[in-house]
Amino acid sequence: FGYSPFSILTPSMEPTLKVGDIAICKMIDNNTELSVNDIISFRTTIQGNKVIVTHISNTITRLDDGTSVITTKGDNNDVSDANTITRDDVVAIYTNKKFRLLGYVLEFIRNKWVFLFLVILPLAVMFIMEFAGLVKDLVQNAEIKRKEEEEKEKKKKEQKKKEKKK
Repeated sequence: FGYSPFSILTPSMEPTLKVGDIAICKMIDNNTELSVNDIISFRTTIQGNKVIVTHISNTITRLDDGTSVITTKGDNNDVSDANTITRDDVVAIYTNKKFRLLGYVLEFIRNKWVFLFLVILPLAVMFIMEFAGLVKDLVQNAEIKRKEEEEKEKKKKEQKKKEKKK
């Protein structure tokens, strides 16, 4: 498995991870062993939205059916998270590598309006400019051909005049 960046959006993991940081996490599968106090990224639902949260594994309890139930907690939080997760919800483990403030840039770019103005609009302008250049070239080529045809006609007429004089 590879690595994945996760943006830190809330202060719940401060001072370890601050708002605006990018946490580099190693993607894991269900066979990866987890320990208490691992910083993990996991899928959960908050206010009806499916999100990935990065918090510390507070407790890990193995049930009789083999399922692991995990309670999590943010560094900066006094109590554990209200919802428990299962091992299947965990997608990555924090590698202790982070990029300060890069998360602000990524979150800014993820905004659809920013993306529109920073990516789509410049691409549209470039396309229009290229198209206008193509049209200009086509018009110029047509003008050159028209002049060449006129020149040929003119030469033909001059040739005919010369032949008539002879």
